[in-house]
Amino acid sequence: DKGSANISASVVSETVDGTTYYRLQIDGIHASDPFSDNNHVFETLGLIKGGVGDVLGASGTNEMTTDGQVITSSTLLTDIDGYMSYTAGDQIAFSGTKTDGTDVSASAFSIQATSTVQDLLDAIESAYGDVSASVQGDGTILITDDSTSSSSSLVVTLTDSISDGSLDFGFSSQSASTIRKRQIQAGQDAAVEIDGVTATSSENTIEDLIPGVTLDLLKADTNTTVTLTIGLDQDAMVEKVQAFLDSYNEVAAYIQQQRSYDADAEEAGGVLFGDATLNSIRRDLTSVLITQISGLTTEYSTLGLVGVNLDSDGQLSLDEDTFTGYLETNANDIKNLFTGLTSTSTSTLEYVSHSNDTQAGTYTVNITQAATKSSSTSDTAVSGTLGSDETLTITSGDDTANISLTGSMTIDDIVNAINTELDDQGIEVTASKDASNHVVLTHDYYGSNTFSISETGDLLWTGGDQTVNNGLDVAGTINGESATGSGQILKGDSDEDNIDGLEIKYTGSGTGEIGTVTVVIGAAEQFDRTLYNITDSLDGYLASKQESIQNTINNLDDQIDLMEDRLDRKMEVMVNQFIFMEQAMATMQNQSEWLSGQLSAALRGWA
Repeated sequence: DKGSANISASVVSETVDGTTYYRLQIDGIHASDPFSDNNHVFETLGLIKGGVGDVLGASGTNEMTTDGQVITSSTLLTDIDGYMSYTAGDQIAFSGTKTDGTDVSASAFSIQATSTVQDLLDAIESAYGDVSASVQGDGTILITDDSTSSSSSLVVTLTDSISDGSLDFGFSSQSASTIRKRQIQAGQDAAVEIDGVTATSSENTIEDLIPGVTLDLLKADTNTTVTLTIGLDQDAMVEKVQAFLDSYNEVAAYIQQQRSYDADAEEAGGVLFGDATLNSIRRDLTSVLITQISGLTTEYSTLGLVGVNLDSDGQLSLDEDTFTGYLETNANDIKNLFTGLTSTSTSTLEYVSHSNDTQAGTYTVNITQAATKSSSTSDTAVSGTLGSDETLTITSGDDTANISLTGSMTIDDIVNAINTELDDQGIEVTASKDASNHVVLTHDYYGSNTFSISETGDLLWTGGDQTVNNGLDVAGTINGESATGSGQILKGDSDEDNIDGLEIKYTGSGTGEIGTVTVVIGAAEQFDRTLYNITDSLDGYLASKQESIQNTINNLDDQIDLMEDRLDRKMEVMVNQFIFMEQAMATMQNQSEWLSGQLSAALRGWA
């Protein structure tokens, strides 16, 4: 009964590059007690594949707790038999080689009072890379090579440094070997042959066999030959060009409608008839179609030469036969016509980017100062061992790395310990050694980047704490115009006539006239720039026109307000005059009535 042998089976998941895989894991199996698939049940279910394969890894000796129990992943390290009492600073050092043969970076697991066996297993997996560490049913720590390669260079050495007691898990230069056999296919490298050239990989991905192409291998079949054709998707390119032409024609038709005039009906085609801005937009868009792009081969320097035709109504059409013909024979020239191209005259100059304000042309680059990295070399060389313990602290920005160095460390141990902690803390500084065994700390990036160094004993840097900021930014000019450096990047200053926004990278160390950079602006980018000039919300044609119209509206509103004010004052004067006339008429009416009365009285007196 396998159950009595502490065997357990489980389905575990593993996520690689965003894809989750599930596998059957059987624990508690040893070479002395191999697992067999009686009656091929698992093979029939498709869980395993026939064929005996080796499981590579390293196995230690069994461990017990102080009360005689077999250790588990949750056992406290301080409860393991042989560990007398915990002292701060107790640790287990890792050394050896990883599964791929590279050295394990010198590091150690710092034991805490609450550290468990699982904490140690996690640290082992982190230190040795592509391995799985687990505790078997008999208290043995098992380290399994998880790589898909058919061979392993894994060598595991665990060295304890316990103040009171010891921990011996049985790993003293333990090399990978067959730790058990199981009914499953052994791991092997992927292999593919293309035109007589065979390439292998520990993963199912083959790169660099075909320049610019990555092959994902999905299934192996030695009896099948697959023909791989790599070429241009002409239909897709024609479709995209036609989509561009359709969009352009829609805009051109609208502009043409606005510009039209029906003489018989004496009616304009739109409210923008005769508008100067609309005419400027039409002129600029058409100019891109007919203007020759400098820097290109003459016969492929305008859209009209490769099958894009413009009729009298401003509509574009594509001669597919002509266009696809050029795609078949001169695809790169067609690409350059639409997208443009950039180049430099020397390998130490690299084009990075440019802006809408960069002008096409070939520009000379003059370097007055090459970029360097901030670095510091220790005052003391380590010819043998460090001699004394100390803590080295490296700070960059808000990140700090505290590296515990022991007196027994060699220069290589010191460099590895520093780099391990710097990587863990995400600090962009790298340690190395020079020919005289000094420690050299160098910032990962060029330019005026800062980091600081401090030590508890000043064994390496005897001058005490220091701030390192001796890196230089590149400096120079492009086309004789001013540019600003940041690291190895030199960028044309704003408002320069030609190089505004042009960025290049200089990787050399010399100064003077280094070479040239060439920028060719293709038709697609010229259209993009033209549309930007039209639609830019701050300085574009439309924004200027909208501002002009709004100013006209505001002026009319002001005039209306002024006229209304004048009318109000005029009406007030007229109302006052009317009231005065009414009052005068009332007075005259009263006088008329009085005179009439007097005349009537006089007439009666004469009678």
